[in-house]
Amino acid sequence: MNILLVEDDYRQAEQIIDLLKKNFSNIHLLPVIYTEYEFRQYIQENIGKSLPDIVLLDVMLPWTDADDEMPRVPDDVDKGGFYRAGIRCKDILRQTKATKTTPVILYSVLEMDDLKDELEKNDENTVYLSKSSESTLVDKLKQLLNITY
Repeated sequence: MNILLVEDDYRQAEQIIDLLKKNFSNIHLLPVIYTEYEFRQYIQENIGKSLPDIVLLDVMLPWTDADDEMPRVPDDVDKGGFYRAGIRCKDILRQTKATKTTPVILYSVLEMDDLKDELEKNDENTVYLSKSSESTLVDKLKQLLNITY
């Protein structure tokens, strides 16, 4: 099983990776993605190749790392901003035939009430989890990956 982790905080990414390695022996972690731009590029470049079986997706992501050659910010990103980047990434997955039903865990420090409007539009393959509980993340991954042990 391939898991794609999209997390902009390097420290949190390392903690999640450690948690996954500690609790799952049969998964493969794809390269960690840190920005919305990287996510869009990854999905576009990997359609028809090795796509994730599940996506663990932070909701708040920067467009990209700031540098002199920063790609232009698209209108939807400019309008929606940093606080809903993960929602846009999830929507890209749902609009892509190869990832339309890929399970997505929106894993965020934002409270459920903060995402109320967006979560009402979620499909059955998208769940929200608060970053406040690592055990809940492990349990949800086991459920989504059909792991019983």
